[in-house]
Amino acid sequence: MRMKAARAVLPDYLVTLAPWLGYIALTQVTDSWRLGFLIGSAVSTGVVTWRTLRRDSRFMDLGTLCYCAAMSAVSLAFPSSPLRPFNVPLRCPW
Repeated sequence: MRMKAARAVLPDYLVTLAPWLGYIALTQVTDSWRLGFLIGSAVSTGVVTWRTLRRDSRFMDLGTLCYCAAMSAVSLAFPSSPLRPFNVPLRCPW
């Protein structure tokens, strides 16, 4: 019984991490923090919508959505913003 519950938890964490994985992947490929945060916002919106329909909202998912949306706005309005260097480590986990 515990093994079955443990298997259900791993995909749940992957769903929560999906916006960040999308951000990392896209910024690695395109070297653009703007596109990375746009895809992060889109994936995060999908995750929050999916969890809301399942009546399983998570604070972390809402926080990710707010952060990605705010950083998308900043990166689009001010592409050479002084905040850009602080987001580069997010895409370099290795």
